[in-house]
Amino acid sequence: MSQSQTTWPAPYYPSLSAQLMPERMLDGLIQATGVNLGWMQSHVCACTYGYSIPGSPDPNCNTCNGRGFFWNPWDTSTKFRGLITFMHTATAPDEPGVEMDSKTGQYFKAEPTLTIPYSQQNVWLTASEMDAYVELDATSRYSSVLVTGQNTILPYQQNLQVLDVYTYNPATQMTTLAASGTYVVSGATVTIPGSPDGTAYTVEYMAAPVYIAWRSAGGLAHSRPFAGGTGQIPKRFRLVTLDVWLRGRNNGAAMNILQTSSGVPIDTSANGPAVTTGPGGGASPNTLT
Repeated sequence: MSQSQTTWPAPYYPSLSAQLMPERMLDGLIQATGVNLGWMQSHVCACTYGYSIPGSPDPNCNTCNGRGFFWNPWDTSTKFRGLITFMHTATAPDEPGVEMDSKTGQYFKAEPTLTIPYSQQNVWLTASEMDAYVELDATSRYSSVLVTGQNTILPYQQNLQVLDVYTYNPATQMTTLAASGTYVVSGATVTIPGSPDGTAYTVEYMAAPVYIAWRSAGGLAHSRPFAGGTGQIPKRFRLVTLDVWLRGRNNGAAMNILQTSSGVPIDTSANGPAVTTGPGGGASPNTLT
């Protein structure tokens, strides 16, 4: 007489590599859900201590425009896969990111946080505070006010497409839409030929977002058993968008422009500024690729 035997399920063995080396699991998650970023290394401008007031940048410096920093442009060697999340911060740990407003009640605050995995060695090794990062595959709509003879360069310069230009006439106290043939776009520079110095005009455009890593994200070193101490953990930085950072450092009439180490405004196109001629001989729209 035959007897039936109970079949037991196979034992479960957890992934030891994921348990003992969790950075591999995190890297895989970032590769799947992260974004493509271009890293622009920052440099402290020498004018910070070459000016008459030591420790303060020269407001007339032609390299940093009085900001105290300038950046290298990104290229294919500084492209990497990172993760941008919004981390809530607050004084009270029991209610992270929650603050109370007397009119609206509770509201949540958060700031973008960049995670650079250890596998991205070209950036991980030397990334630091004040570096800039451009989100390569994204575009947002921006408006910037430029002034003839002062600042004619847009702050967001990657994936750039100029949409409209508006000019202000102080005599009529009216803002009007400029015809495409009355302004010229060359790279990230937008000018109105023949306009006198001091002429203000608004440029509306699409461009890739740019972030400034204004401080390192805190946290204790990750320790795990059988790893000989601290593992190869990612680097994390708190971010702020470029326009907010510029407004916080607006110690001059002109906005700061991201520049190369030679002082030339960033141009991400392979063969120099790309200019598309619009109706009437103007250059509109313009796209940097």
